[in-house]
Amino acid sequence: PPDDRPPPGAGAAPPGPGPAVDRWRWAVTHDQLDRDLRREEAALERLARDPLLRLAAHVPPRRPSSSTTGTPVGPAPDIAITTAAPPARAEAWGDWHLVAALGQALERLGVSARIQRADQAGASPDARVHLVVRGLRRIPRTTDQRHVLWVISHPEQVTTEECEEADLVLVASPAFAGHLRRRTATPVAVLAQATDPRRFHPTPPVARHRHELVVVANARGVRRTAVADALAAGLRPAIYGTGWADLVDPALVVAEHVPNDELAQVYASADLVLADHWGTMRAWGFVGNRLLDVAACGVPVVSDDVPGLDDLLPDVVPVWTDPDDLARLVEDRRRHPAAWLARAGAGRRLVLDRHTTDRRARQLVDLLAPLLGPEGPEAPPAPAPDGSTAR
Repeated sequence: PPDDRPPPGAGAAPPGPGPAVDRWRWAVTHDQLDRDLRREEAALERLARDPLLRLAAHVPPRRPSSSTTGTPVGPAPDIAITTAAPPARAEAWGDWHLVAALGQALERLGVSARIQRADQAGASPDARVHLVVRGLRRIPRTTDQRHVLWVISHPEQVTTEECEEADLVLVASPAFAGHLRRRTATPVAVLAQATDPRRFHPTPPVARHRHELVVVANARGVRRTAVADALAAGLRPAIYGTGWADLVDPALVVAEHVPNDELAQVYASADLVLADHWGTMRAWGFVGNRLLDVAACGVPVVSDDVPGLDDLLPDVVPVWTDPDDLARLVEDRRRHPAAWLARAGAGRRLVLDRHTTDRRARQLVDLLAPLLGPEGPEAPPAPAPDGSTAR
């Protein structure tokens, strides 16, 4: 079984935020943030058109796909990206939308990408690279393709065997990447999650989503940290997510599902968004993608404490460690709205500079370059009789 012990010091809590929020005392309006968005999107478009960023040096001409595989005949994708999203509910999974945005960013770089569900993992046999976004389900290696594993969640389920069968393992957590380097001979690199600023950006508040405190999360049978600590502090968060009916006052549940293209409105209509992490994600330093999405909207957000959060988003996301901490942050948000909006504006600029899907696409291209020689991928090792993969 995988070793799920946290790294030394992973459980140690860095000092929580205090009155230092006063240093962000400059006003930022939604109009200013909107002007920033338009300038930044124009810059991204110019960058995407730069021929120096295209993959011509790495990717050979596209080959036609086989009509016998069920894949349409035509240009083959350079990269097939598979998520663990289930067939019937892919649109409800955040991973699906992250991968779709990454695929669009790759296309802007001239790299063709095909997005697939878990049940479609073998549907793109002519793709040179198969990128598997590791979620709740393991996706086996496909033949005649470079196999790249990107671990963005559920580290407790990642096995040494699936790392060994990959050509490259990418990990959204530096701590877990270090752990995997001790478990596998496969190269391991850090690739953080990202947000799509074309979807997550400042937008005017919407009356039906207007709340002081918002939690967007599914319960999965437990009263999650953000909700439990808020209630213990005497707060009443507005909850968007499934599974809460038997765990909280039903009046707190606004909706069980919000379409991904409406999430920016939900965030923008809140005074403060509360985010938390599952235990293993928190222990291993996997910072939730929601923090990037909310920050990209220019909205104040707080989180439970996650190792590495301040490295990824320095001075952007205050953390709480108990209900009293959370109550103090909420009160500070009420008393100093301009300071919190200023912090959120600075956080948005940082996210747009470091954590967009366009930037991740360029980083991914660089990471894949050593695997993509001019002759294309080598055939993967043949499975041994016991089902393992010899290297």
